[in-house]
Amino acid sequence: MKMIYHLEGQHPGYQSEQGTRDPLTVLQNFQGASIQEGQALPPDPTGAVGPNHYVHAVNLVVKIFDKTGSY
Repeated sequence: MKMIYHLEGQHPGYQSEQGTRDPLTVLQNFQGASIQEGQALPPDPTGAVGPNHYVHAVNLVVKIFDKTGSY
């Protein structure tokens, strides 16, 4: 592991040991837009979650999913 130093020695933001937080559980998976649908490289994905829907956009394609994964 590469050590990070600044003028006063080791950087104060350096994390020397692994965190103890448990990983989050995936609640729902969504099939996003494919490269063929987006028609541009590199893809520029973005998304937003609301109370009832998930909006997924990649370049020219926008998909709106409900919380069960249907669109």
